[in-house]
Amino acid sequence: PLGKMMPGYVWLVSTFYLLIGDWLWAAYALDVLAIWAVLIAIKLILRRLIKEPSPGEGLFWLFLAISPAPFHYMASNDLIGWTFFCWMCWAFLRAVKHKKRSLLITTAALSLCAGMVRYAYVPLMILPVLFGALTYRVKVMEKKDWLFLSIIQTVAILSVVLTKFFLTDSVNYLAEKEASWQFQHLLWTDPFPMKTFLYYGVPHLVGLSEIQSSLPYIV
Repeated sequence: PLGKMMPGYVWLVSTFYLLIGDWLWAAYALDVLAIWAVLIAIKLILRRLIKEPSPGEGLFWLFLAISPAPFHYMASNDLIGWTFFCWMCWAFLRAVKHKKRSLLITTAALSLCAGMVRYAYVPLMILPVLFGALTYRVKVMEKKDWLFLSIIQTVAILSVVLTKFFLTDSVNYLAEKEASWQFQHLLWTDPFPMKTFLYYGVPHLVGLSEIQSSLPYIV
């Protein structure tokens, strides 16, 4: 891949290109599918953790409906990596409840996909093992299942790290530089909620109203 990035995004967008025949529309289609998939995953996770609908959940979905700010700063590989990570969390929650090793394998496979798309997810790939240890301690997950999860999750992490090494001859996430204070990064901080709703939310709603007003003429 160009830039020696992780190859997952290139594999996915190439697959869409074979189906569509245009690189730009292939990237758009992949992003739209990822947005739908991550929203579905979040909904399923919330249903798993919260049995009854709550006002907080309603406010969360209302926020996403008004403002697309959470997705604005995401590059395509960030979005797709997040999508795989959310589905990994959902698979792990189901694995703990239903005690099926097939779901543990699914958890490891989805974490592998997240790491192959975005190398920054490597530290997060250890979370199923850590949470599995907690559930094992409180007698929710059996010890043999936790050991099985630990083994396959280790294989997934090593697969991502070795892929990074073969691509760049290094397993570091960033180029090695001298440590220093980076105060200019504060400029990237969003002035919430003003920027979220006024800068992104209002144009978003105006755009939706324009689309809605043009639909009868299209039909």
